[in-house]
Amino acid sequence: MRLDPTLADRHDDLARRHFLRDYDRHIEQLARAIETGEERYVVMYGEWLVPIYRRRGVRMNDVATLLRGLEDASASVLPAVDAAPVRELMASWIERVRRHRRLPGDHRGSPVIRFIWKGAGLGDDTVV
Repeated sequence: MRLDPTLADRHDDLARRHFLRDYDRHIEQLARAIETGEERYVVMYGEWLVPIYRRRGVRMNDVATLLRGLEDASASVLPAVDAAPVRELMASWIERVRRHRRLPGDHRGSPVIRFIWKGAGLGDDTVV
């Protein structure tokens, strides 16, 4: 909530509890990636998270904000030696999640493009 105060406005109490519950698994995957030195644990897990958060109606920008909060919290708890690897792992994880921001649902889209598609009949139900 410190990184994005508007997060509380967009998500109710139940959604915030789900975020806290999910942190357990996020921390587990991050610990596994730090232990092995392989980023695939967080990157593949990040890919797996996208449909789950989409189904819950959570934007990928909000997921990236939650991950940045996890990065700050883990960097403050871990020894200074592990700070650089954690930042690298989290950067690759956040980048993977941000790649999915371009999908519909995270933004309103362009009204001009929407008008063109509707005008061409491609967005109508009658064409199908």
